[in-house]
Amino acid sequence: MDTDVNKMPVNKIHRILLDAGLPSTIEDLKNPAEQYIMMLLTSFLSQFGINMNLIDQPTAEQCAIMTYFKDSDIISLINLHTALTQIFNKIFLEDFHITDITNPGQKRLRRQAKFLANFVLYAMQKKIDIKDRMDEVHARSKLLEELKDKKTQIVESINDKALHKAKQLSLMKKLENDIQHVQSKIEKNNKRELELELIKNKAEKGNHKAKELCRSVKATVMKLSKEIDDLQSEVVYSPEEFRSRLNELEEQKNVKIEERDIMQEAIQDKKQSMKQIGAELDIIQKVNDELTALKIIYEQLMNQKTQSDNIKKQIESLNNMRNEQQSKLSMLKSQTDSEVNELKSYRKEDIVKLDDLYKQLLSEKNSKKTQLDARKVYFNEKCLERNKLKEEIRRKEEVSAALVQNFQGIYDNEIADELKLRKAYREL
Repeated sequence: MDTDVNKMPVNKIHRILLDAGLPSTIEDLKNPAEQYIMMLLTSFLSQFGINMNLIDQPTAEQCAIMTYFKDSDIISLINLHTALTQIFNKIFLEDFHITDITNPGQKRLRRQAKFLANFVLYAMQKKIDIKDRMDEVHARSKLLEELKDKKTQIVESINDKALHKAKQLSLMKKLENDIQHVQSKIEKNNKRELELELIKNKAEKGNHKAKELCRSVKATVMKLSKEIDDLQSEVVYSPEEFRSRLNELEEQKNVKIEERDIMQEAIQDKKQSMKQIGAELDIIQKVNDELTALKIIYEQLMNQKTQSDNIKKQIESLNNMRNEQQSKLSMLKSQTDSEVNELKSYRKEDIVKLDDLYKQLLSEKNSKKTQLDARKVYFNEKCLERNKLKEEIRRKEEVSAALVQNFQGIYDNEIADELKLRKAYREL
C-alpha cells in the first residue's frame, strides 16, 4: 500500500484532501513542515467535533512535573500525539509517531494524508447514507416520546379522575352514614314523641280529673256554706239543746275537717301533677322544635342524596371514559411496540452491515499488516547494510584522519626545515 501511495501523484492526493475539506497545497505536500501538519491534524479533529483546547490543556500530573513554561508546548504535542494515536489505531493507521508532526517526511505524509482524507470522505458518505434513516428514526423517536407524554397525561388524567371518584365515593359514604344517623335519630325522636304523646294524654286526663275534682270541691264548699247558713238559722238558745247541738256540730266539724284535709291533700297532689304535666309539655315543645330542625336536616340530606346520585352518574361516565382511554392506550402501545420492533430490525440490519464492513476492514488490516511486516524486514535489512556502511565509512574516516595527521606532521616538519634553511641562509 505504501508503494501505491508513493506512486500516487501529489496532485491527486491534493484533490482528495480538498474534497475531504482538509487544508492542502502542493508545496506543503512536497515540502511538509510542522506548521502545516498541525493545521492538517487540527482541521481533521475539528471535523469530528473534538475540542483542541482540551487536548492542549495539561493534566494535573503534567502540571506537577512541568518545570518551565515552555514545557507546555511539549506537553501539548504529547497530548495531541496520544489522542491521534487512539483515533488512528481505529482507522488502521498504527505507525504514527511524534516525529511525523515535528519532522514530517514527504512519503509518510502522503500516506497519512491519504488515510485521513479517505476516512473523512467515508464518514461523509456514511453520514449522507444514514441521514434519511436517522431522520426517520428521530421522527419515530419523537413520535414515541409524544405518545409516551400523551400516555403519561392520560394516566395522570385517569389517576385524577380516580382520585376524584374516590373522594366522591368517600363523600357519598359519609352522607349515607349521616343519613342513617339522622334516620336513627328521627326514629328515636318519633318513639319519644309517641311516649310524650301518651304522657301528654295521661296528663290531660289527670288535669281533666283535677278540674272535675276542683269543681266538685267548689260545689261541696258552696254546699257547706249553705249548710252553715241553714245551721245558723237552726241555732237554739236552750242549754241542753245547745249542748246536744254543739256535740252534733262538733262531730260534723270533725268530719268536715277530715274531709277538708283529704281534699287539700288531693289538691296538692293535683298541683304536683299539674307542675309535672307543665314540665312534660315544655319537653314536648322542645321535641317539636327538634323535629322541625330534623325535618330541615332530612330535606338537606335528601338533596345531598340527589347530588350523590348525580355524582354516581358522573363516576359511571368517568369510568366509561377511562375504559375508552385505556382501549386507546392499548392500541397506541401495540402500535408503539410494532414501531419499536421495526426500528430494532432496522438497527439489526445496520449492525450486520457494519459487521461486514468491520470484517472487510479487518481483512484489509491483516493484509496491510503482512505487507508492513515484510517491509519492516526489508527495512531492517537495509538498516543493517546502512550500519555496515557507516562503520566502514567511520573506519575509512579514521584512517583518513590518521593520514591527514601524518601528512600534517610531515608538512609541518618540512616547513620547519625550510624556515631553518632560510634563516641559516640569511645569516650567511
